[in-house]
Amino acid sequence: MDLRNALNKTGSYFYRWTGLLVLCAWIISCAQQKPLTGGERDFVAPMPQFFMPPLFTTEFNSKSIYIQFDEYVQLNNVYQELIISPPLVKQPEIKVKKKGVVIELQEDLKANTTYTFNFGEGIVDVNESNKAENLLYVFSTGATLDSMSISGNGFYPNSGEKASSVKIMLYDDSTSLTDIKIPMPLYFGKANKEGSFAIGFLPDKSFNAIALEDLNGNYQVDTDERVSIIKKEIKGSADSILLSNDFELFPQVPYTPDLSSLDVDSLGSLFIPWKKGYNGRIDFDARLKSGRSLKTLFNKNKDTLFVLLHGIPTNAEEELYYSFGEEKDTLMVPFFEEAFSKKMKISAGVGAKIKSTDSLFFRAPVAINSFKSQVVEWKKDSTESGIGLLETFDSVHFKVKLPLKPASNYKVLIPPGAFEDALGNTNDSLKISFTTYKLEDLGNIIFEVDSSLVQENAILELRNKSGDLMGRLENVQAGKWELVSMQPNEYSVLYFVDKNRNGEWDALNFKEQLNAEFIYPFPDKVNVRANWDVKVKLELGK
Repeated sequence: MDLRNALNKTGSYFYRWTGLLVLCAWIISCAQQKPLTGGERDFVAPMPQFFMPPLFTTEFNSKSIYIQFDEYVQLNNVYQELIISPPLVKQPEIKVKKKGVVIELQEDLKANTTYTFNFGEGIVDVNESNKAENLLYVFSTGATLDSMSISGNGFYPNSGEKASSVKIMLYDDSTSLTDIKIPMPLYFGKANKEGSFAIGFLPDKSFNAIALEDLNGNYQVDTDERVSIIKKEIKGSADSILLSNDFELFPQVPYTPDLSSLDVDSLGSLFIPWKKGYNGRIDFDARLKSGRSLKTLFNKNKDTLFVLLHGIPTNAEEELYYSFGEEKDTLMVPFFEEAFSKKMKISAGVGAKIKSTDSLFFRAPVAINSFKSQVVEWKKDSTESGIGLLETFDSVHFKVKLPLKPASNYKVLIPPGAFEDALGNTNDSLKISFTTYKLEDLGNIIFEVDSSLVQENAILELRNKSGDLMGRLENVQAGKWELVSMQPNEYSVLYFVDKNRNGEWDALNFKEQLNAEFIYPFPDKVNVRANWDVKVKLELGK
């Protein structure tokens, strides 16, 4: 039996559903074309000759499906490529039989339901691995085929990239999607390399929908996956050309740290990788079984939380109870005197060359009990000298603000015994030398913000290649804004609206259905040159 005879069995169904097939084929056909390389080669994809049961069969009651091709074929990660909508609980068994592929169903199908099998790139020919792209098999267990379709695009606003390979999942419009575990979707599709998707052959009803990165393939909204806000009560369209449903995917508010990343040392210290979203969103608590005291504090970048055992070491492993919200655990923390140095080594977080507007930061290895002296001595070019005062930033970080001038050489001395820790240890003297930039060695950035979409509480940030924050402007409105005396470098620009006024950009909170704050990543890098003004025009609405 050839393809024409097989399709004739479906009668008018073929013509009725051609529009939907064309749409779905167009959506998933954006794979990049590879250039021809030398030599004779077959580039023709394997073509289906017939389907059994026929394409668009109604009252489907078979346990197997057979698709025959015009040449010998083989499977190509077919279980990863195949998308069945609505999804099946059990994966069908798929195998090659001569020039065809057999799909053995492993469960009973739902009554009065239209099913779509999209094989992606899961079937290729034997000789050249040409892909049988856009291969769809559609049937209904009821008397008619559903005819509606939902299509659109997905993208990541933070980077502007297309959201390729994400799943667009449809649920009954009464289904709650913010529970700890959500049900399997009724229907789903997968965006192609251009971020476009189409889900065809849908019933004429309303759905709740989300777009999900689904890195682990479990159809659940895990916190390390980017997801969209829920679109409620969306309906399919009979217009197979209309692309109307766009999904923006954002990273989510982090709820708990990764407990597998905890790091412990013999100084009685626990280091917890921390994200800004944890602070104020969950309760952190730590206590020792022995009842001894603890100190908890952040480093100056607030990307690590320190839990420090306090007092005289017990020369034993202390049992520590800690919790993050409802997540609890126990950890043994070594607290041995021999691990502590009898002299405290203070380190300086300053480079060989700094700006005259910078502060000097210092770090102690453990929490400091007290200052014995806060005086810092400084000399400028061996001709000028003075003193500054150390200020506490947190229990292990300190800073000093000096009257620095451009184009000068400085030496700074922290005297011995300035700090004392819980064991009574004091620091050695610390000498640092650095030079301040000449003004003509630095550049300025002039931002021209021109948009009717500018909102209150807007913040503009400048970051270097490592992601470090190098400049920040707050309450940015339309007009000219300057960041002056910037080191020559390549920078990224980010503009966002701090809607809740907490001083930082907030990601999407899926459980509470709070969308991410508006963010505009400037698409180009900003190159700052010495003694030069760089003008950057931000057209936020374009």
